[in-house]
Amino acid sequence: EQRTRTSTAGRLHLGFLGMSAPFKGFGLVENWIRRTAQQPLVWHLYGDVHESLRADAQKLCDEYGDRVLLQGRQPPSVIYPNIDVLIHASMEFDSFPTVLLEAARAGLPVVATNLGGSVEIVAHEQTGFLFSPTSPEDGLRWLQLLVQSPELRDSMGHAARARFVAEFGVERMVAQYADCWS
Repeated sequence: EQRTRTSTAGRLHLGFLGMSAPFKGFGLVENWIRRTAQQPLVWHLYGDVHESLRADAQKLCDEYGDRVLLQGRQPPSVIYPNIDVLIHASMEFDSFPTVLLEAARAGLPVVATNLGGSVEIVAHEQTGFLFSPTSPEDGLRWLQLLVQSPELRDSMGHAARARFVAEFGVERMVAQYADCWS
């Protein structure tokens, strides 16, 4: 069920599920955190923190206090109700990033790199925004657009949920398997 997103204390909550490996884009997210420091944003960083990221992640938390939160590994039922936008900043090919499906199921807009299966899951400018990892400025621009427009976040979130149900729901998968086997 899609939740109605209301930011707390005027803050927008952004989720990043990539602390377990450097290739998931923490460096890009770290840059965006610094560049949006004056905005009322809270960054939720999920996943077991990879050793190579530990010092930089802790420095961000120390520097920004309650605006950057290391959340550790959490189940989707904890993550998605607590964020308003998902950031998927993977720097390498991912054939089918399930975090994007989970975000769509939760009715969340995303800003994601255009690698691998992201282009199959995210309908650019309808359910979220896609950008090339070689053009992180484009991603930041898309993020800023979502930050500034609750209406856009809401419409993209509804579109993401509808797309999830129509394209990625169990019923469709079962029907496709049945067609394949018959």
